[in-house]
Amino acid sequence: MHRSKAFTIVELIIVIAIIGILATISALSFTHFQAQSRDAQRASKVSVIAEALEKYYDANGEYPSCVAMTADAATLKSSTLSGIDEGALKAPNAPTGTTNSLQCADLTGAAGEADYYAYVGDSSTACTSGLACLQFTLKYREESTGNIVSIESRRNTKIATSGVPTINASATGFSTANVSWTAIDNAANYTLQRATNTAFTANLVTTSSNGASAVVSSLTENTTYYFRVRANSPNSVGDWSNTDNLTTWTLSTPTLTATTNSSTQVTTSWAAISHASSYTVQYSTSSTFASGVTTTSTASTSKPITGLPAGTTYYFRVQATNGSYSSSWSATKSATTSVNNPSGTPTIAAAIVSSSTARGTAGSAGTCEAGTTMAYQIRYHSTNVAADGAWSSWVDGTTRDVAALQGNTYTFQVQARCEGPNASSGYDVSGTANTVRPISTPAAPGWAITTEWAAGYNYNMWYTWSCPAGTSIGSNGVSSNSGGASQATPWVDWWYVGWNSGQYESWHTYNGQYTCQTAYASANSPVTSTQIHAYCSPARRSFSSYPRCDNYGQGQAGNGTGN
Repeated sequence: MHRSKAFTIVELIIVIAIIGILATISALSFTHFQAQSRDAQRASKVSVIAEALEKYYDANGEYPSCVAMTADAATLKSSTLSGIDEGALKAPNAPTGTTNSLQCADLTGAAGEADYYAYVGDSSTACTSGLACLQFTLKYREESTGNIVSIESRRNTKIATSGVPTINASATGFSTANVSWTAIDNAANYTLQRATNTAFTANLVTTSSNGASAVVSSLTENTTYYFRVRANSPNSVGDWSNTDNLTTWTLSTPTLTATTNSSTQVTTSWAAISHASSYTVQYSTSSTFASGVTTTSTASTSKPITGLPAGTTYYFRVQATNGSYSSSWSATKSATTSVNNPSGTPTIAAAIVSSSTARGTAGSAGTCEAGTTMAYQIRYHSTNVAADGAWSSWVDGTTRDVAALQGNTYTFQVQARCEGPNASSGYDVSGTANTVRPISTPAAPGWAITTEWAAGYNYNMWYTWSCPAGTSIGSNGVSSNSGGASQATPWVDWWYVGWNSGQYESWHTYNGQYTCQTAYASANSPVTSTQIHAYCSPARRSFSSYPRCDNYGQGQAGNGTGN
């Protein structure tokens, strides 16, 4: 019996595998074909969109913004891309319900990325969220290859057509400034330049800003800077703006005054300085501030300096400060603290010492404040019979000795003050004190005669006296007796010899004394006696009443010269 030959198991497996491979190949080919078909749709639709954009430019001189291009299909057709087929706006694999596949997000080409058309403008704010773009790029991803396909706008409008910025610059500190300018549509960013000259060649610094303002730092204090700006787009740069300038802050030098308020305080003051937050004051007894410097600060425009010693000169200076910045030091000013008068009034005593010296002695004037010392001065004048003397000059010291003349009054006066290193108080003046040097008892007078009397002759006689310098003879006189008998006569300034005894020989005894005086008188000098003899011949004798000499010689006693 004839039997038909069948496939073995192995053969069946091979046949099935071949059939599977062929089916897979067919499926892949069909899928690829479909992807290519969709890619063709994408290319066609994007070309339609690009042409519509160029027509929009023809009508408006610009391209639509991202805001306009991402509206729903109906709005986009009616408001922007007039007459476009709405179907062209939807990508082949767009999600259900999508009417417009245009997005302003750029494609990355990553696997699994959504199917949409990227509308990439000029990166400006005006393009992304405003009214227009200067250029565009349309992009889609090929499904069959994964490649990104781009279509560029045929026009690339220059940013200069959008206008030129107007810049304003202002200093905000010693090293900072704020700069702002008018925004320019379609500007992707801005180029900002600063320099220290108008030609922008000195110390030129160029920076970039995405916005229409910038905070500038690292500037130099008290320096003038010039600024300009221009707008940039992806394919062009705009024109430079106007030039504006500013000068960074600086602290000007204060003008200082220093006023003495008391024996312990000086107030420093100055006008307010722009941008200063505080002030530093220094003072010292050294005009060069080489030593002993005290530093203090204040936010005010004056600073009382207290606790200073009296009568001392201090030197002051001030500078304005703000953080790490400071002005130059002001010109140095000096002030001297005052000195208060002594706490009391001095007293004065006067006395004769060492028999011939008049001394004035100062009494305590109280106390002086710390840092000062008491100083005394004494003066005098003398009074005699002639006139009051003028005051002498003041002489420093607590005692003053003066050679004293007899019979003179010496009047003393003292003044006292407190003295500091550089200033003194006023003087407090005492009353006066007097002392008198007495006139010593003068020596006895001396009689001066030359010859005996002879009858018939007129004879002059005198006595001498001696008074101290500065005094004159005061009371003086002569008394006498005759012939040895008591015949006293009063003391008189001038006394003439009277009758004699009428004898052949007659004598008269004369007693003399005197005083010395100014406004004061001395004691009487001792008495000195002398005798005068007179002779007459018998023929000249007369006994009419009692024996006597007729025509006797006449003598005159008087106060003669002294020394």
